[in-house]
Amino acid sequence: MKIKLSLLPKSKEKRIKNNKILKFVILQEIMIIVITLLFFGAIKGVDAVAKYQLSSINQQLASKELNENYIEIKKYEENLKEAGAKVGFIKNIQNFDINWVFVLNKLSLLLPTEVVLNSMSGNGLNLTLKGIAQDRDILIKMKEDIQSDNCFEGVNIPLNNIVLKENIEFELKFVVNIKCLNGHEKK
Repeated sequence: MKIKLSLLPKSKEKRIKNNKILKFVILQEIMIIVITLLFFGAIKGVDAVAKYQLSSINQQLASKELNENYIEIKKYEENLKEAGAKVGFIKNIQNFDINWVFVLNKLSLLLPTEVVLNSMSGNGLNLTLKGIAQDRDILIKMKEDIQSDNCFEGVNIPLNNIVLKENIEFELKFVVNIKCLNGHEKK
């Protein structure tokens, strides 16, 4: 059997007991605070990782969007280059603008009625006429008439075009003389 001997007064004993309880409560509160701080630290860590991931995703989306915008801008630049080339071509035509009405009127006066033109093509001042002449004499006369005109030079009919006597398919090539057209250019 154990005997307890209490030499302390009851008030002091109660105070010691209260101090033990207070220490236990304070220790529990400290533990709760530490656990709460750890919990908030974990939440902050997860938040920081999530923000980092979000910023990484945003950067990827922005770079993708910038890449799409870059591709679209590149497409517009190509369209502008094409338009610039077309405008440059038109400007060259306007700078080197021959009054084709004048040339065609001259040709119509030089072409006999027995000649039918099927096509006319040109590259700069070089023209090619294709058509059908009723007979060889008319074709030769047309060639001579065009050669005699100062507005046309280098008139050429291939020899195989004048082998036949009638219904001759011909190809007549010549160069328009720019000096002849200087006074007739559009201003």
